[in-house]
Amino acid sequence: MKYLKRGFPIFFFAAVIIGMLLLSDEGSEPITLTGNELKVASGSIAYDYVGISEGEGGMMASTEDYFLNKGTYTIGLGYHTDTDLNNISITDNGSLLTEFNLDKTVNYDTFSFTLDKDSQFLTIAFNYGGSGYFIVNNLTLIPEGTFYTDTYYYIFLVIVLAFALFLFCPIQQKADLKRKTIFLILLGLGIFSFYPYMTGYLPWGDDICYHIVRIEGIKDGLLSGQLPVVIYPEGLRGYGFLNCMYPNLFLYIPAILRIFGVSISATYKSLIFLFQLATPFITYGCVRSLEGKTDSARAGLLAAFLYCLCPYRFTNFYARGALGEALAMTFFPLLIAGLYHVLLGNRKKWWLLVLGISGLLQTHILSCMLGIVFCVVLGFVCIGKVIREKRFLEIGIAAFVSLLINLWFLVSFIYFFINGNLSTTSLDWSTYSEYSLLPYSLFGTINNIDFRTYSLGLPLIVCLAFVLFEIMEKGKENPEETSLHHYLVYVGAAGIVCVLLTLYIFPAWNFMDIAPLNWFFKNIQFPWRLLGPASAFFAIAGSIALCKNRLFKPYVPVLCVTLTIVSLLSVTHYNATDGDYYAYEDFTDTYTEGHYMKLIGIPKTENTIVYPYEWQPDHASDAVMAETTIPRFSDADSSRQVSYHRDGIVSTLVYTNTSTDAFVEFPLLFYPGYAAADENGNVLEITEGNGATVRVSLSADSAEHKIIVTYKSPVLMTGAFLISLCSVIVIACLYAMYYFRQSGWQLPWKRFRK
Repeated sequence: MKYLKRGFPIFFFAAVIIGMLLLSDEGSEPITLTGNELKVASGSIAYDYVGISEGEGGMMASTEDYFLNKGTYTIGLGYHTDTDLNNISITDNGSLLTEFNLDKTVNYDTFSFTLDKDSQFLTIAFNYGGSGYFIVNNLTLIPEGTFYTDTYYYIFLVIVLAFALFLFCPIQQKADLKRKTIFLILLGLGIFSFYPYMTGYLPWGDDICYHIVRIEGIKDGLLSGQLPVVIYPEGLRGYGFLNCMYPNLFLYIPAILRIFGVSISATYKSLIFLFQLATPFITYGCVRSLEGKTDSARAGLLAAFLYCLCPYRFTNFYARGALGEALAMTFFPLLIAGLYHVLLGNRKKWWLLVLGISGLLQTHILSCMLGIVFCVVLGFVCIGKVIREKRFLEIGIAAFVSLLINLWFLVSFIYFFINGNLSTTSLDWSTYSEYSLLPYSLFGTINNIDFRTYSLGLPLIVCLAFVLFEIMEKGKENPEETSLHHYLVYVGAAGIVCVLLTLYIFPAWNFMDIAPLNWFFKNIQFPWRLLGPASAFFAIAGSIALCKNRLFKPYVPVLCVTLTIVSLLSVTHYNATDGDYYAYEDFTDTYTEGHYMKLIGIPKTENTIVYPYEWQPDHASDAVMAETTIPRFSDADSSRQVSYHRDGIVSTLVYTNTSTDAFVEFPLLFYPGYAAADENGNVLEITEGNGATVRVSLSADSAEHKIIVTYKSPVLMTGAFLISLCSVIVIACLYAMYYFRQSGWQLPWKRFRK
């Protein structure tokens, strides 16, 4: 009975929230646009309609490019015309899906169309026939079902949270007040860090376009039967795009949500929210781990605030949309703490280094490269103690386990880098020095002019001062404090080096004459990227130095509170929406602006076919991809397409041909792994065609034949994936057994029985 009493408030409030979510559900709310809200091509806007009365035929106006899940939709169109020559057309990712002629005898009509697969880029166009007049008054888009399932997704989260609170509250009640307070502070910090995305839609950043392509590509790849996903089936207008050259592990989370019909806005923001929640707890835990026997939690809390709210981290998430780099910043504290324990501290905590390296590698290769450079340099610096205390075993275990669990990605990356004949020229356009920073920019804290802030911010600059004071300390009394003192000096020095490399006073152009350094700086591209690890170095080293330094001991509480307040202020004006605070445009609206903007498709519309530019096969042609999405025969007079069907990574062509030496080029980019067979299962040779497409020779006996082209992951990559999967399962089981044995922990329902 007491558990029912304890659970009643939890489930009561959960029920209230669920009721509010259901009442405010907009997922099936039709979208209505007046004519003046369309994009005008050749017509003109007057009052609330768009029209044309003379001129050449062609597109008069069009809608935005919509992001629609598969299903059936109805278009309700209010219009006026005096001819039967006008029509509306619907294109999906640049290919015509269907079109409807408009009847001049009516002023309102409805048209239905069906999407067999999700569309990233659906456009409704209004085409003028070339004579008479044509006026579009309004358009309504109505789903058969829902546009998205966000409400049900949020209800599921509320239910999971309610049961989690009910099951684990008895355990948490045994925690003391201090631990509960710290937990709530860190939870609040994570939620506050997410505030720029507390909108009904997804504000766009510089590179969000590309990451949405990746999420959709992984979703499409999973639906096509790939695991792990190697090829995005619908990428590059259906020609397919490679998934192995950027880390993608955490993108499977939003991709799976997309399979269940959740909007791209909610799925992307869910991933950001997850990392915003995790970062404060990870940072706090890592700092506490470094502090050793210190009872104070101030350093951990201060580091969490300063790091989570540093301007450059917010810039990565909410302005640049640099998802990989932003997520990687979550794992720098793990790398810093893990490296300390492997080299100088508690060697049994080598697993922290594994988590740090693996997290960096699975989010951002460049950040991982910088992290490894940091590890190697500090390894040489601490080599004396490593030899004396015989720490090579822990270093070897950390390296070996990191290799095992990340083998699936490393093998894929190396395989395609060597065998893929891939284009990387688009990665070379930055010369590093041109984006060097001026020293004063490092102090930027509150910025109301541009929401991109390439700076450390004043709180982290103050942390640098604390690090300098730590450097001036002569040493500590016991070996543990001495080791931590030295490590803080090393970490602070690494941060200083990173900052110096971002400034214009560093003559990068001179060093780029040296081949290895040229490769290093060209891959960094932008010096400001070094602000990411520098922020972690200063936040962690500076917070610990402040709380341990005898000189500042009387002022620690005041300094911690002051720095925390400044860090909070530094991001309060951080948004890209220019004060768009209201959910409805006017009082007559039946749906919020957020509902409509959730359906707006991927931006950079002129680049939808060719974006992204890098990692295409070296001879890929944008013109070829833009030309057609059906197979091309070398001899159109003697070859005939009977049927062509594409389902994910499987393309099936039925043809007849009478010409020798004839071939067909499939609308697929020539990546290693494609295989072709005929109707009898006989293997057909694949070669590279025009524009780096997949080319297959044709039989010349005039009979109907079938060519089936599919993608098969190379055996080496499949083997690496299985090794990594088994390694993760074994390690997780071993850790769980060890944890249960050490803690004597029991499942919550067993506690209830007692």
